[in-house]
This record gives sequence, structure tokens and C-alpha cells, in this order.
Amino acid sequence: MIGRGSGSTPSGDDLLVGWLAGLPRQLRRGLPAHRALANRLIATCRLSRRFLQNALAGCFHLAFARLASPDVVPGAAHPLARALAEQGDRSGHASLAGCLAGLYQGA
Repeated sequence: MIGRGSGSTPSGDDLLVGWLAGLPRQLRRGLPAHRALANRLIATCRLSRRFLQNALAGCFHLAFARLASPDVVPGAAHPLARALAEQGDRSGHASLAGCLAGLYQGA
């Protein structure tokens, strides 16, 4: 998925950043996927590489933190989810899809 898709940050990268943002809620850190992603960052553009590096380090846009903070995982129609989806041209939708996957994974 790294480097795949259109946009200044490819959609695949946006989805991965969202997924990484959702995982901590499930207490899932340091997965083998983290190392694999870190080793493949060269496969994407510089802007997206930085975006993914920050995500791997646990640094996320405030919209991700807000979405992951409620006691109950919000659905896609929730105002916090819609706020994330509105980021950028297409990035927000891909990031939201990844974030919801990470939030629900193992739930």
C-alpha cells in the first residue's frame, strides 16, 4: 500500500497512517507491521514518508486524537469522524477508513 494511490500523500499511505492512529486504542503497539512499514518508507514520496514516520513514532493530527478519545468508538457518521474525513481532498476519507479499521481491530 505504501506509495499507492493519488494525491500529494498517496491514498494507501493515508489509510496506513489512519490504521496506525487507531491501533493504540486496542493497546497494539510495536507490531511486526511497524518494522515492515518503516523499512518500506523509501517507496513513497518525501511528504508522505514524513507523514508515515510521524505516525510510526506515535505523532498524529489532532483529528485522530479526537476520534480515538471517546469511550465508545464512533461510527463514520459521527461529527468527529466527519471532521477527519474532511481533511484534504481525498486524504481524510482514506485516513478515516484506516483509523476505523485500527480502532475496531481486536474489539
